[in-house]
Amino acid sequence: MAFEQFNIKMTRYLILAGSNSGDRLHYLKQAAISLQQLSENNLISSGIYESKAWGFNSTNYFLNQAHLIFFSSDPQKLLSILLKIEKSFCRTRNLERTYQDRTLDLDILLAENLIICEENLTIPHPLMQFRKFALKPSAEIAPMWIHPVLGKSIEELLLTCPDHIPVHLLDFK
Repeated sequence: MAFEQFNIKMTRYLILAGSNSGDRLHYLKQAAISLQQLSENNLISSGIYESKAWGFNSTNYFLNQAHLIFFSSDPQKLLSILLKIEKSFCRTRNLERTYQDRTLDLDILLAENLIICEENLTIPHPLMQFRKFALKPSAEIAPMWIHPVLGKSIEELLLTCPDHIPVHLLDFK
């Protein structure tokens, strides 16, 4: 009996985790564990950054962390898993898609050089170039990754980002 070898290509994904409600640090650590279990190679994670809310008023500051994962299924499957992870941390998404405080948010920022525009998924993330809280941790782990639409590296996007909200690397030592 012959066995066929399947050549399944792993796709590199850049995921941003964020939390500004409840035990923010705990939620980010648990998200990293979930992403490590999901990744088919070693998880690469940035430091944890803190900033004010972007796009809405909140007294709660966000913690954000970027993760580089490798996953051999399609982006829709990954999105489905990420939404289940969010839900397991009591994240509720509102139907109006307005910004609000959240226990955990997991966004796909980039997926190799893919460009996807579907009803529930847009890759590259359509606002990443305007959000310093997304670019700063991403630049720490993937500074030379080229945005497939804008043709600029994450590092270049960070340098030209119009967002003036301070983003600080936290030291947990």
